[in-house]
Amino acid sequence: MAISFQQPVVSDTSAFASWRVVSTPGWHHVCFRVADVDAAIEQLKNRAVAVVSEPHDVVAMGLRLAFFADPWGNYFELTQLLVDAG
Repeated sequence: MAISFQQPVVSDTSAFASWRVVSTPGWHHVCFRVADVDAAIEQLKNRAVAVVSEPHDVVAMGLRLAFFADPWGNYFELTQLLVDAG
């Protein structure tokens, strides 16, 4: 398992920058890398966990990802590395 903390960078011009809220202090979410995002989300759905964002690819970041929330509204991200099929 890998845990990464993302701190906003004001000068960031990446595809991810527009999604971040750089004026908000603190962390937005915790991210966990998993082997299979789709399978992990399916397990969470079977346990009635609130899925915030269905699995989708972010090719610019080389990731497949999804978000879910705990009962208190905290966000968690699951990521899976995209493998170059070519």
